[in-house]
Amino acid sequence: MSKSNDQVMISSAQVRAARGLLNWTQSELADKCNLTKATIANIENDKHHLTSKTANKIHQAFKSARVEFLINDGIRSKFDIVKTLDGREGVIYLLNDIYDSVKDVGGCVKISGIEKKSLTKIINNEYLEMHENRMEKVNNLSSKILSSDGAEDIEYKSYREYRQIPSEYFFPLPIYIYDRKVAFVMLDPLRVLLIENLHLFLVNSNQFDMIWDNIAKKL
Repeated sequence: MSKSNDQVMISSAQVRAARGLLNWTQSELADKCNLTKATIANIENDKHHLTSKTANKIHQAFKSARVEFLINDGIRSKFDIVKTLDGREGVIYLLNDIYDSVKDVGGCVKISGIEKKSLTKIINNEYLEMHENRMEKVNNLSSKILSSDGAEDIEYKSYREYRQIPSEYFFPLPIYIYDRKVAFVMLDPLRVLLIENLHLFLVNSNQFDMIWDNIAKKL
């Protein structure tokens, strides 16, 4: 990919490869670019001339997803990011990062291993209420939460859906899966391991979906 002034050059092969790297459908890419699915399909099949305006839209969508275009039809995911966040401030950083990731575009946040009583020991109720209120206002947001079948502290919100797994398979290690990231919240000592890696995200997201669809019970 080469860029001169405001002109972006992207090949159809790069569009197909970048979309595959992110596991996006043609419809998802079209929505992110404000284009039609047919336009994306025609671009990928070399049936549609890629104008500078359209190329810039597609480039921006992939740039936001941290995919780079290289010469000779190459692509790559930008460098992974690993952060270790200690204490209560680390958990607040995580919740703020989740909100910042979804506030403009929505999406799905997948959570497992969480117990509200554990969170309330870490974060005061005032902050948690503020966080829930702002999350409820986000458009096109959903949250899937896997809890233990013995959980008694489920708090229903409009954007949340709960399913339960047998308590013998439940381990109280909160895991958040969102926006190409996976966050592990270790409680003793309190520490958040936040990893931004596409492949790790996809593995954990797919495993979550398998449990959600085949093992967990609807409430």
